[in-house]
Amino acid sequence: MEKEKQLKIDALMQSIDKRIEVNQSVVRMALNDAANAHENICFAKYVRAQVRDILGLTGITGAAATTEATAGSFRIENQTGRNGKTGDLVMSNGKHNFVLVLISDRKAWQQKGYTPEGIYVIAPNGETGMISLHNMSLSNPEKGSLSKSGADVCMPFGGYGVHVDGLVEYGKDDDRKNPVINRAGEEIDDSFYGYMPSDKFVNCGGAESKAKGKYYYFDDDDHLLPIPFLSDGVVNPLFGHGDNGKVSFLGDGDSVANTDAIIKLATAQKNWKTDAAIEKKYEAGYYPAACTCRRYHTEGTEAGDWNLPAIAVNAAWFYDFKTVQNALEELAKDGLAVPLNESGSYWSSTERSQSYAYDLNTNSGNVGNNNKDNYYLVRAFCRLPRI
Repeated sequence: MEKEKQLKIDALMQSIDKRIEVNQSVVRMALNDAANAHENICFAKYVRAQVRDILGLTGITGAAATTEATAGSFRIENQTGRNGKTGDLVMSNGKHNFVLVLISDRKAWQQKGYTPEGIYVIAPNGETGMISLHNMSLSNPEKGSLSKSGADVCMPFGGYGVHVDGLVEYGKDDDRKNPVINRAGEEIDDSFYGYMPSDKFVNCGGAESKAKGKYYYFDDDDHLLPIPFLSDGVVNPLFGHGDNGKVSFLGDGDSVANTDAIIKLATAQKNWKTDAAIEKKYEAGYYPAACTCRRYHTEGTEAGDWNLPAIAVNAAWFYDFKTVQNALEELAKDGLAVPLNESGSYWSSTERSQSYAYDLNTNSGNVGNNNKDNYYLVRAFCRLPRI
């Protein structure tokens, strides 16, 4: 009887094993098909972008030149005659009603009653929006500052020694399975830093990026990070991922959620929403960088619309540094903006550990982590729909 039972169990197990084997094969085929489809779509977009560049199809005109997109309460129109790109100017004639224009066209739009609000940014992590025309200010958090540097605009991340619940600690041992990879697709190591390419370095004599075009690195350091985009907004699959496909710190993340998590811990700044100035402290309970961003607003936005950007947002505007800088310098002629600091560091809302957060240095393109008590610059980011 026992032998008969064992035979029935063996037969049942063989049947299960066979079904598992068949289904595993089906799943593998489906995954391969999905990967091939994704690769083909990316390749098709890349070829289309190249063809447009070759033929000089930089825009369209007429009735098709205006498109619009909405996200929540935000409404944005596109008057550039093409897909919105990093470096375009965001203008507004009212609350949460924006128009995307070329910086060269901004005078005409100002005559129509529109006000410059920010510089459009497309980040490889999927976030789109605008960075502020001003540096964040401790003494004037509502409006920011036109100062390039100084005690009022350089501030600590805050909360030194405290992990922000809700943020990923990319420096923890159990997160080292999400390594950063370089432009060759090789794991860098556990240093968790690297150097971004940028159009700023075209004439620096640095190492030329593998991508066809204008992007170079500061030098030939062995921690060269991948380019964020392949062409015309097609995201480079190497950027922001480790060699196992998991998201690295460069793939973080969500500026809004990050800032939400940070300001919850501003318990020592209970009146940070109403106080005339934000306290310049880095101890537990103080988060000046995030709080100044949330206090900031413009003609077309409200306090609460702006956030401390995730590191991928900072990487995106640095990738097109000269384009963004040229737009800011044009606005600065009329006292409407302050250009980016050419050799400064900007905080992000991406955390490495209890005592470290990620920043981007505009001198070398270094994306690294530093003590939360260091004093760095802050540019706020307002998330908008992509068009």
